Amino acid sequence: MSSQFPPIVQIGQRLQAELDSAVRRFRKDDRYDEGARMRALATDVRRIAYRAWNTRERRAVLLDELVDRVDDLKLEIQLGKENKSFPSFREFEKIWRSIDELGMQAGAWRNSVQLRSQSPAPSDDAAGASQETECPRRPKRAQR
Repeated sequence: MSSQFPPIVQIGQRLQAELDSAVRRFRKDDRYDEGARMRALATDVRRIAYRAWNTRERRAVLLDELVDRVDDLKLEIQLGKENKSFPSFREFEKIWRSIDELGMQAGAWRNSVQLRSQSPAPSDDAAGASQETECPRRPKRAQR
């Protein structure tokens, strides 16, 4: 079923599975405090990514929110590493690579949507001017 979703949603699903697996092995205090915040942020990231993919009208706003939530999740994961909540550095690194990949995709998607929305829409005056300055087609070459 996950193959129907875009790569950013699939990465979010993988990240959540990796994070859930790691949080289960946190110390009890960390599991219910930091682990709960990490899980909630990962769920928010997945939900917002899905909504952005599924909703064209609000996509730009949702992508801004997605990038902010990914940054929040990165910060929370970094704090978990500093507090030595993760059972091993290897597990932290695996999660960090997934969140980094997710962040790159979210940022690139946001930038592409912003570029499309900033391109000027042709107006009546601009359409007439573009016809005058349009390059003429080259004539076809004669075949030998």
